[in-house]
Amino acid sequence: MASVFDGLTLQGPAAVVVEALGTTATGIALLLGFILLRRTLRSRYFKRLNRRTREIRENWHLIVSGGIPSESWFFDRLDRPIVEGIILDRLEVAEPEEAHLLQERLRNSGLLDKRIREVRRFRGWQRRQAILALGRMRIAESIPALADALHDPDEETAVDAVRGLGRIGSPEAAKPILDRLAQGPSKCPPQTLQSALLNCFQHNASLLLADLKRHHESLRPILARVLAEAADENLQGDLLELASDLSAEVRASSARALAVARPPYALTALSRLATDEEWFVRLRAIVALGELKTRRAIPLLIEGLRDANRYVRLRAASALASFEGEEEKIFYLTRQTDDRYALQALVSEMQRSGRISELVNALADPQRRELAEPALLEALRCGSQRILIDLLLHHRNWRTRGLLARLVAQSGDKRFLEQLEQVELNLLSWRQRRVLRWLIHRLRISQESQRPHLEVLAS
Repeated sequence: MASVFDGLTLQGPAAVVVEALGTTATGIALLLGFILLRRTLRSRYFKRLNRRTREIRENWHLIVSGGIPSESWFFDRLDRPIVEGIILDRLEVAEPEEAHLLQERLRNSGLLDKRIREVRRFRGWQRRQAILALGRMRIAESIPALADALHDPDEETAVDAVRGLGRIGSPEAAKPILDRLAQGPSKCPPQTLQSALLNCFQHNASLLLADLKRHHESLRPILARVLAEAADENLQGDLLELASDLSAEVRASSARALAVARPPYALTALSRLATDEEWFVRLRAIVALGELKTRRAIPLLIEGLRDANRYVRLRAASALASFEGEEEKIFYLTRQTDDRYALQALVSEMQRSGRISELVNALADPQRRELAEPALLEALRCGSQRILIDLLLHHRNWRTRGLLARLVAQSGDKRFLEQLEQVELNLLSWRQRRVLRWLIHRLRISQESQRPHLEVLAS
């Protein structure tokens, strides 16, 4: 018997469309169900993780001291990463005594051995995770495993091994890195390599100096840069050989090391490097001479003011400006060079560092005035009009203001007169206006007296 619903049965293309819509709806429903199930499971996981983390924190002292056996958490897949993460985070900020206790717990619990096995067995991201964990542990027993990872064909894994050895921070950890570099060029970024070696030789610069002389020429520039960073006053060894090295990079680094180590021959070696053929070697030598803070370096720095390279001149001027109480002597010796560029560089740096005001203060001292006056005149001629006007109007000592006004009046400087005429007199006190008018009058008289002489010279 025929049914009344037989007419509603779809046939042909319409049936295919309905079937596709039903399949799509079923797939969407399954996907939403999977997402909800996953969110539920992860929510339960994180709740459990937070609960276990709190419980481990509450019993942390017992875990570290061994009051709670390692077996109770080491074989638990949830507890072990929590304990290891807390120990590694704490090692970053722990004092030496606490760090030693935490490292002993890493050894006794088996976490150290587990990570070493992972470095030797696994590949890819699992090996990289184990390498980074060993580096954070900073335990010497992990050096052989990290040394093997230096030869990994994956470049990122080898770089992580360099970082791990650098974090251990001992000369023994640096040896595998140097051996790997001696075998051929490495794709490790230079900054990463230099940072790792620096951590290893931070307190053993003398050992690095001895190693540097034995290694191949291709490694010497990198090791020399590390030595310059790690050098201290206790550096033992002869730096003269590095100061005469064929590589300009090594010579430049030796200049930095000489400034820190300060051996008896430092000034002699730096004086030779200050005349090197490479401009950056001269630059490092000039900076090192300034760091020595010895008056015997002043003539060498003044020669640096005459260097052909602009950066060398600027650093020489900066070093000279750092000598307190020697401003008059420095200006006098610079004037003797008859080099206008040297004077301009010096005056510019003196003005920037505030040393011009020290020269103005020297006017009040009869013993320093004889050298301070010509130095200030040179500063005036080289463009220090604005700062001298400010000191002339606002210096705390009225006697010094008077001496400076007389000195400027005797100079007859035309540019100083032009600057004074642009000063707004309405903004000054009556005493300042009086001094300013007197000074402008004297400078105009000086200009008029010089005019016939200039006309005779012109004719």
